[in-house]
Amino acid sequence: PHANSLSYDAERRKVMVSLFYLDAIAQIDRDTATLDWLLGGPESDWTVEGDGFAGQHGPAMLDGGRRLVLMDNGPLSSGGKPAEARAYTLDPDAMTATEHWTFDDGAIHSGVILGNVSWLGEDAAVVNWGSAGVIQQVNASGEIRMQLDFGLSEFAEFSEHITDLAGATR
Repeated sequence: PHANSLSYDAERRKVMVSLFYLDAIAQIDRDTATLDWLLGGPESDWTVEGDGFAGQHGPAMLDGGRRLVLMDNGPLSSGGKPAEARAYTLDPDAMTATEHWTFDDGAIHSGVILGNVSWLGEDAAVVNWGSAGVIQQVNASGEIRMQLDFGLSEFAEFSEHITDLAGATR
């Protein structure tokens, strides 16, 4: 399934795994090692309202499991669908994921691999376009506040922090 990212929420004791070829994200309970749910893809336990995602990278859970951000690289079969940064509001009781923000800078970053989104609060995000070699800070309206351009075909990955499965930040 090509797991391309793993994150751990120490407060909720949940592990989140991004499954690239399944176009899905799995949440696993660390204490019981059981699958809580699958979000995205044809076997999703959730209803995704708005545009779905595919070929995702770098999903991050926010607000105690009530929001999700990710880089939507698009399906492999899309023939170059532009990548988009996405944010969803999650309702775990209703099992709905509602898209509330999307960002495409208009540069048509198609064929992007890697990438991620770091949410900076209600008014801004850092969007890393991965293999496109571009990192941008944007506000919630999609206005670009800052841009670093490393040139096409360059990899510009970053992580804001690394947390081990015991929850200690390094």
